[in-house]
Amino acid sequence: MKYSYIIIMCASLLWMQEALGESVTQTVHFSLSELKCDTVTGEDGLEYNLLSYPKTESDNYNVGFPSLPVKYLTILLPYTADDISLTSQSFNASSHVLSNKIFPIQELKSTSIEPRDYKFIPCKKEIYDSPASYPSEQAKITEISCAGYGDRHVVVAVYPVTYRPTEDSYDFCEDIELTLSYNHSPQRKQALNRKSRTIDIGIPFYEYCVITSRELKPAFTRLVAWKREKGLNAGVVCKEDILNNSYIVGDTVSSIYDDAGKIRQYLQYAYDSGKTKYVLFGGNDQVLPIRYGTGTKDSWGSDGYNKIPSDLYYSELNSNWNIDGDQYYGEISDSLDYGSELYVGRILCTNSTEIHNYTDKLLRYELNPGNGDFSYLKKALYTQVDEMQEGHEQDSVAAQLHNTFPIDTIFSEMPACYELSPTSPYGNEVIAEMNKHYGYVSWGGHGHPNGISVKSDGRHISHIYAITSVQGNVPYLMPESANGLDNLTNRDYPMFAYSISCTITPFDTYNEYTEFPNIGQSFTLGKDYGGPVLVGNTREGRQVKSKDMQMKFNEYMMINTAVGAAHNYSKLMVPLQTNDKHYICHSSNIIGCPNIRVWTDIPALFSAGISYNINNCVVSANSSITEAVIGVRHITETEETADTLCFNPSLGAKTLTNVENCLITLTGKNCLPQIMPLTIQNDTLQGAHYSIVKDVTCGKDVREGSQGNVIFDESSDYTFETKGTFKLTKGVTIKQGAQLKVIPSGINY
Repeated sequence: MKYSYIIIMCASLLWMQEALGESVTQTVHFSLSELKCDTVTGEDGLEYNLLSYPKTESDNYNVGFPSLPVKYLTILLPYTADDISLTSQSFNASSHVLSNKIFPIQELKSTSIEPRDYKFIPCKKEIYDSPASYPSEQAKITEISCAGYGDRHVVVAVYPVTYRPTEDSYDFCEDIELTLSYNHSPQRKQALNRKSRTIDIGIPFYEYCVITSRELKPAFTRLVAWKREKGLNAGVVCKEDILNNSYIVGDTVSSIYDDAGKIRQYLQYAYDSGKTKYVLFGGNDQVLPIRYGTGTKDSWGSDGYNKIPSDLYYSELNSNWNIDGDQYYGEISDSLDYGSELYVGRILCTNSTEIHNYTDKLLRYELNPGNGDFSYLKKALYTQVDEMQEGHEQDSVAAQLHNTFPIDTIFSEMPACYELSPTSPYGNEVIAEMNKHYGYVSWGGHGHPNGISVKSDGRHISHIYAITSVQGNVPYLMPESANGLDNLTNRDYPMFAYSISCTITPFDTYNEYTEFPNIGQSFTLGKDYGGPVLVGNTREGRQVKSKDMQMKFNEYMMINTAVGAAHNYSKLMVPLQTNDKHYICHSSNIIGCPNIRVWTDIPALFSAGISYNINNCVVSANSSITEAVIGVRHITETEETADTLCFNPSLGAKTLTNVENCLITLTGKNCLPQIMPLTIQNDTLQGAHYSIVKDVTCGKDVREGSQGNVIFDESSDYTFETKGTFKLTKGVTIKQGAQLKVIPSGINY
């Protein structure tokens, strides 16, 4: 069913201020008239008061403690800031009497299909029987993060309400003055001076780095070639070269000297070199080492949901993941920095066929989504069930994105959530609707590796209907026909997907789910369906809080930044207390390329032209476009070499020098890439190269400029994938032993 909602978009809860000097002060104002006091009945049969305030969060840090409104502020301090401390003063306080005790914080429910017994958490006696006020501090620092060498993000929790439990009363403060004080750290100043240092460890560093096994490396040739043509310095690094490198011993920040630690140390070198920005891991845990982060407990537990496969370990390079030196890494007590330095994604491939399938999806999505029928990119589909439907979670996401995706469809349980015999939807109904083609898909059901629920009887206990990773009988789910992702027919209409559902894309084999590929694998690696990116959970999601992270992701996505940047932003900026934020920052991961930008508008066409003269070439394009990038790669240079030039077509044509025999590609935000015709003359071609081209002409005098023969050397191995023409004219020599392959592309561009 489709619903439309209009909401008033409130100002962000996060206040930001550039801090100057060694302290910064800000007063936060609250109004008593906006505080709401409700009476609720707990599952223990007792009545409680529940306080709420607009544009604040509910304090959900310690179960059994009083649930109070809290406002999170983000204050920016310089990178060199250290010894950061907070003081606060309260003004204009008033006292008020309650009729009942404050409702105790309950455990947040997960988004897992698997049944879990959530017992009511009664009031903690040490708080409710104490004469002391709660909280003891009206404001506290909950997180300090830093992405790269940028500002330090200091998150402060501010409580307008102070509760006196033995008196059943509270104080409300209308004005709270915050002062952050800090010193400038000499060590952090030295770190700034080390920025962009290059250490020769015998392994190259790339702007766009694919890390995989030596066996799978050749299968990434085509993907890397396209990234280079866009202007990225891209290449493949084999895990074997990292693990056997004498300079790499392990994660020296965390004193973890295993294989995953070695890969993190390589990435620290790569980041410090000033080159590496994007990392794509090619492989699941059978191909590449993975790191498990620890969830809300200081152990993994027996059920595995606190043992979380987490690429945060490889994107965030500052934190010590093992402060206490035990076997559990990335614990809450390790105080991780959620500000990431690198944009990291992963495809869960195990063979070259899966990599080829993935590359096809990526190229179709980036080069010609919809095969020229771009209208589907403005459509979004949402699903929600049970607690997520009760909280209107996907309704909120749809309202946030409605201007970007104005054609939206929301599947909810009918006639209502928690119905014992809901009438719809079935999993195959959702699949059938997805086959009408959508650019953005958001799944808000309960999940496990092989399925995401769309309806169930009652509170997702039994008779669960779902979309599945592939067709077949799946544990916990009712059998259906045509409800698998492999029933999608969107080959030319690849989509982006985001899901808050639990455990839909683990890097490992989780519990008994061994028969099928998981949701993330099927969506990204299955042939001719799905899409090139899924943001999803490797373990559990959290009701409400995972949705909040999704909406932070959407904020950045809507300004058309790369998926990796939006994902890092969501982890840095989602306003949560430590335990829930910690868990979902581990669990939410990118399955697919982190460099992709989600289409948020109908693609603009460059309609570009290129003309050569003796000394240079001139590129002109659609004058309505104001921001573009020209990727330049010489056809004979090493595979990873590429350059980029900024281009504003609205200001007129761009003159390029020293670009003879270069692949030239135009890209831009919400612009359809355009690969310019390639002319090759007066050059000797050597080495192995793969190129995605439009039209190619080789010859002695195929353009203005220095004329001369084209020679394919005996060592040359050139592959041209083209959707246009390939012509050899006079003056071309192909020597014995040379390999020249021309492949008609299966993608229109």
